[in-house]
Amino acid sequence: MKNLNYKEKKVQLKNILTPALKDTVDLVIPLHVYYKNMMQEVKVFLEKKYELNKSELNLLVTLSTTENKTLAPTKLYEDLVFSSGGMTKLLKKLEMKDYITRIENPEDKRSKLVKITSVGESLAIDALNDVLKIEGSYFINLTDVEKSTLLIIFEKLADKK
Repeated sequence: MKNLNYKEKKVQLKNILTPALKDTVDLVIPLHVYYKNMMQEVKVFLEKKYELNKSELNLLVTLSTTENKTLAPTKLYEDLVFSSGGMTKLLKKLEMKDYITRIENPEDKRSKLVKITSVGESLAIDALNDVLKIEGSYFINLTDVEKSTLLIIFEKLADKK
């Protein structure tokens, strides 16, 4: 499919959707475009400046914000929605970079806990601040009133069950 702008894509989708869903497309397509553009910029930035991907940053931030900066791998993959195999690969990669370490689990000698190192925590904080600057730049053209309104809308959408 050739690369179309989002307005053309909306028209194409409206031609194949049931009438009841046509108005939803007006909301969904720009949201997808916005999110895709922002995440692509963040992805490229993280890889270039920090040699991290978003999953690695999410894991490091999760550990940074956890009491004792330590979690069991099972808790990490539950919180971050990873398979145990995917988590193992991610943990090995971060351990090789000295961003995390494995420590004895005092409650279960058969398992190890994951603890963020001071290097990993510092990197996570720096990278998160940089990512939030990039993400914040996507709202620069909004007025303060528009930002407040958008915040209310996002909170309603986030609370949808």
